[in-house]
Amino acid sequence: ARAFAEALFACIACVLPIFKREPAAERVVEFVVRFLTEAGEDDAGEQDELIGRICLPLLGLSDARDKAVRFRVSQLVGRIMNAMPEEAE
Repeated sequence: ARAFAEALFACIACVLPIFKREPAAERVVEFVVRFLTEAGEDDAGEQDELIGRICLPLLGLSDARDKAVRFRVSQLVGRIMNAMPEEAE
């Protein structure tokens, strides 16, 4: 699970410096949000762990110098949190 989260984060990191609302970057953001938040009911524990493994490094980048990175980080974390069910921890 840890290796997968690291590989997924490496892919996410590729779109962080893109500031313009390019369709490709927006599709990646939407895919990541859906992938992280729409897991099955029986995977809830693994889903929470994966969200944590992705969001914590993203939050570490929230103070980056590049405003494009800050924008994408806040966009991703905000959308992930909004898409999570009410009873999520």
